[in-house]
Amino acid sequence: MRINFPNYVETIKLPSVKALYPLFEAISNSIDSIEESKVKDGRIVVVLERQKQGLLEKEDVEENKELLPIENLIIEDNGVGFKEANFGAFSELNTVWKKNKGGKGIGRVIWLKTFHHAEIESVYLDGIIGKEFRKFNFVCKEDAIENITNGIADPGVEVKTRVRLVGCKKEYQDSMPRKRNVIAQEIIIHFLPYFMVSNMPTIILREKDLDDIDLWQEFESYITEKGQGETFNIGNQGFNITHTKTKYHSIRNKEHRVFYVANGRVVETRSISSDKIANLPSKLQIEDEEYIYVGYVESPYLDEHVNQSRFTFDFPETTEGEELFKQIDWQSIEGKVDASIGNYLVNFLEQTKNDKEEKIKQFINEKAPNYSYIYNQHKDLIDKIPLKSIERGNIGQELTKIHTSLRATLAEEAEKIINISDSEIASSDEYKEEMKTLLERLDPTGKADLAEYIIHRKIVLRLFEKALKIKDDGKFVKEDVIHNYIFPIKKSTDEITYKQHNLWVLDERLAYNTYIASDKPFSSIFGFENISDEEKKKRPDIYAYSFLTVEPDNTKSPFRSLDLFEFKRPMRDDYTSDDNPYNQVKDYLQIIRQGNATTKDKRSFSVINGGLIYCHVVCDFTNKLRDLLNHDEFNQVGNEDWYVHYHQTYHAFIEVKSFEYVLETATKSNQILFDELGLN
Repeated sequence: MRINFPNYVETIKLPSVKALYPLFEAISNSIDSIEESKVKDGRIVVVLERQKQGLLEKEDVEENKELLPIENLIIEDNGVGFKEANFGAFSELNTVWKKNKGGKGIGRVIWLKTFHHAEIESVYLDGIIGKEFRKFNFVCKEDAIENITNGIADPGVEVKTRVRLVGCKKEYQDSMPRKRNVIAQEIIIHFLPYFMVSNMPTIILREKDLDDIDLWQEFESYITEKGQGETFNIGNQGFNITHTKTKYHSIRNKEHRVFYVANGRVVETRSISSDKIANLPSKLQIEDEEYIYVGYVESPYLDEHVNQSRFTFDFPETTEGEELFKQIDWQSIEGKVDASIGNYLVNFLEQTKNDKEEKIKQFINEKAPNYSYIYNQHKDLIDKIPLKSIERGNIGQELTKIHTSLRATLAEEAEKIINISDSEIASSDEYKEEMKTLLERLDPTGKADLAEYIIHRKIVLRLFEKALKIKDDGKFVKEDVIHNYIFPIKKSTDEITYKQHNLWVLDERLAYNTYIASDKPFSSIFGFENISDEEKKKRPDIYAYSFLTVEPDNTKSPFRSLDLFEFKRPMRDDYTSDDNPYNQVKDYLQIIRQGNATTKDKRSFSVINGGLIYCHVVCDFTNKLRDLLNHDEFNQVGNEDWYVHYHQTYHAFIEVKSFEYVLETATKSNQILFDELGLN
């Protein structure tokens, strides 16, 4: 049976992010070759050849050179070389030559997946003749090996095999690291088990006109200790994990990682964080140095289940729910690995946990006392707050999530207890006890919600106070700014909830209303379709009707009151007898009383026939405004900036208050709540 070799190469799946795998395969072959030769001073040299791009390539500066992509890779070793038996195994696709080492027989084929071709030269020792040489090219053709030459080598020639991978394909070239230190680190990581047990020959990374990089020296600076091992079992399969720490680097080495190894080579790398291991810090602080965790996992199970291309394993992420096909999966392996890492790093995790709790406690004490019950009663939930959220300053959001979840859970439980039927109640004492327990659990969440709302009120009043002050340019803010603090402009209660407005600043009755519209023309308010076009253009600042009223009402309408609000710019003093807040309010009243208004569902709006209309004007008092109010028969309430007037014709109660008076009364009415929370 013939094999279409180019098509065979094409069918191999190698992600572009695995662009260095051909290099790893070549280094692995060199390690095996040196091991087979039993030479004591085994040596591997990796040479980088970059793409030539004009002047940039000629620059001596290392940083400039490393901007150029890798074109070719050379891997040299002083191992056994391409003797007849080795060459025969190389020439056989899917050879079992290295089966006892986990070899799949296709490692060299990956060279042609990533590079155009390979050039091989080998000088080796023959037991009878002495030194011989063999040269050939490895290409992606039906006859994959071409230009073969071999013969007797000069006795003075060094025993050496040289593999040159030529012409990196663009798809992989773009993904291949360009910086030498990154390539060096990737080699160390991939062959970490070899380094850890000192089975790695001397290995040098070389580039023309630049200093060599000794990977053993890099490894020594990279790893803090040779590792601490632990074994665990999943079913009847044994696994070994080796824990160690490496120096942190903001670019090259910044994540905790676990390497999964098959036959001594890293196959998959998986990051770990506080999402998997609670309270795992992003960096491990040891005296004045910063480190990250590195572990590698080995097992006969991993050796058996590495895929043919050796860049992943052929078992699933999870087999949960598949009892008939239950097997060891990533979920079960990582669960054991995470537990082992937790034991190894227990001192770091405990310290981080304590630091995290202290930060949360400080945040609650200083900024969110309403959530103190979470810290005191739900330490298990505090412990689950992701460390990343703490590091990013998102403590408040995390506490809010916990509070919301607790509130929802308790609400469900309350619903069940409240709606339990009489037949299901075993005894009144038992039911009372359940109710008592529920109320005790509901109490702190309710207090937290109340405290949060009180804090919100304090902030709103503080902003209101600041808005009344003169700006840097000597002018006062426009009424729109203050209006927005009270109720979002051009919005209605069809669009926002009661929590999104602050009408309580003006009147606590307005915390809940049937309908509120802000700065909307009458033409957009349901029930005013029949008024004139000119009247439709007019817009009260806030228009509200509700079920609530301070006046007894004998009408049969479901709506008992209506409120209008008008804001004026602070310190405005250009009112006239025609243009003033009172006349503006009367215009609105006329429109409402004569508009045959209905609700948005077209029911009769009976407040117009008998319900009291409350009109509220908020402004700054000037001498001119006081004169106008006195002329229109307004009465001052005490010595306050508060004037009232009842309009008989429109059955309307009209009051005019200053901004300062509104702020003062709102603050006083809430002060006892602020005092209880210690808000000064």
